[in-house]
Amino acid sequence: MKNTIILASNSPRRKDILTDLHIPFTVRPSPYEEIQPEGMKAGLIPEYFARMKVESLAATLPADTEEAWILGADTAIVFQETCIGKPKDRNEAYTFLKAFAGHTHQVVTGIALLHRTDGTLVSLTVPSDVTVKPMTEAEINWYLDTDEWQGVAGAYRIQESFSRFVSGINGSYSGIIGLPISELYDILKQLQYPVLDCLQ
Repeated sequence: MKNTIILASNSPRRKDILTDLHIPFTVRPSPYEEIQPEGMKAGLIPEYFARMKVESLAATLPADTEEAWILGADTAIVFQETCIGKPKDRNEAYTFLKAFAGHTHQVVTGIALLHRTDGTLVSLTVPSDVTVKPMTEAEINWYLDTDEWQGVAGAYRIQESFSRFVSGINGSYSGIIGLPISELYDILKQLQYPVLDCLQ
């Protein structure tokens, strides 16, 4: 259990990535309520949320919790200096996709890793650019009918049906999905997690 990571998220994409990397983990969603701090630049918010998720969860864990590591992550869209999270309904999802169509926006994922044994917390921000093709009204509504927009930042999942509308990516594909693998590897090494014992 010592090398098992607590994932402070219930995201299926993040769980899939950790599973693919053979990193042992358990899931305990953080109790932190995401409220955007006033005056903070949009691109810094996901890393701030990732840190707060980790710290909030750490503060609520029972004293006898064996797992020594907590991993938090948050993904948001930054478009025209605004941080865009999960749409509250179909109408808002439509508004997001209409704005993205024909333009490039940034997908920013913040990750944070806490080593509970010594209290060290490392976090970073991973931005990636995504260019979306022009979309017709019919295409937007077709995509909304798939219901893939629900529960994800920016109202789309790049790894699923929306991929046909993406003309370019510059950055971390896994980061766009929700957990940047290369950067995660770096902070695991930095905190001396036995990552090579897991990654095969």
